[in-house]
Amino acid sequence: MIGLSAAVFVVFAVVYAIATPFGQAPDERAHFGYVQLLAQHLQLPVNTPERQQPPFYYLLAATLYRLTGSIAVVQTMSILCGAATVVVIGLCARELWPAQPRRWVIAALLAATLPQFQFIAASVSNDALSVLAAAILTLLMIRVLVRPPSRRLAWAIGLAFAMTLLAKQTDYFLIVVVFVILVRFWPRHEWVPSLVPIIAVPTVLAGWWFVRNLTTYGRLLPPFTPLYTDAPAKLSGYPPHVFDWLAATFLSFFALFGNMSTRLQPSGYGLIYKLLLACTAVIAVSGVVAAWHRWNTWPPQKRWIAIACIVVPLVAFFQMVISSIAVDYQPQGRYLFVAGPLLAVGTVFAIEILASHVPRRVGVGVGTILLVSAFGLDALGLYTVFVNLIPT
Repeated sequence: MIGLSAAVFVVFAVVYAIATPFGQAPDERAHFGYVQLLAQHLQLPVNTPERQQPPFYYLLAATLYRLTGSIAVVQTMSILCGAATVVVIGLCARELWPAQPRRWVIAALLAATLPQFQFIAASVSNDALSVLAAAILTLLMIRVLVRPPSRRLAWAIGLAFAMTLLAKQTDYFLIVVVFVILVRFWPRHEWVPSLVPIIAVPTVLAGWWFVRNLTTYGRLLPPFTPLYTDAPAKLSGYPPHVFDWLAATFLSFFALFGNMSTRLQPSGYGLIYKLLLACTAVIAVSGVVAAWHRWNTWPPQKRWIAIACIVVPLVAFFQMVISSIAVDYQPQGRYLFVAGPLLAVGTVFAIEILASHVPRRVGVGVGTILLVSAFGLDALGLYTVFVNLIPT
């Protein structure tokens, strides 16, 4: 069933890829310029937009583009990364609830039916690989908490660290989260043999990127280049400005297309966003209250998972805030997708808590309505793209 969820994602993402004109996804032309530079000249960007992005996605995409000359093939790679993310999120739920496959499927479907994720993964962008790297790190973090330590897991973490370092800077804080959990929960006699692959593998596979940055820019990370202007807009403390930023972030987490300018259509469907906001609030409050009541009965590992479900999304959010204040006004909900796996399993936990307080028949009925609504939201997203983005 997890695989079926991934198949659902692929179907919708492929339609987005076909329906959306090239360049309508955020910064897609700049990302493709990075791919072309590698494919045609075997060079990393130095003074062009997106130069701050680590190169893993672009190396893979450039190889495919060099072999085929097809943008569609590069988009296909992004879609497959998105599908793999859906599967990994389902596996995260399986690690937490091995005897409850319904929860695996719900977690996977939450990602698979998110229109903004489908839309972004259908474009030429490193976001799909970045979210996949974050999902893999999250899965390994959960395994550290629920499984005995092993050398194989240590090697897997080292490889995941390397992948993350070469995927996107917004993922980097997850490395710190995983490392803290390792120090807290792995036995001390395992630290030294485990730290060898955990540190050595990313040093060997990803260290060259930071050496290159030092020699090119004199710093470990390239400077960020705002795409369209030398004096980019920034988030201020003016209340209406903050409200607009928060609103755009919320909208673009679920569905905001055409370079973050096109809401779900027809315009009367603004009600959809209000319903999504209400559902988000109910789920968040229910999850936090349920965790609070169960806190004293949970073992330390489960408490840390609950903490991660809150802390990781908050850190991802405040990264956006800091970037918008200091660098460039960026109210884009896709930057929260690195916390997607923990948001998914936290949502599953809250849904199951809510379902436990109603009769079974009512729960089944509400679940069916929610499932139909999720696919309805997907259909509305596709309708929006076809009506607003396809040239007439």
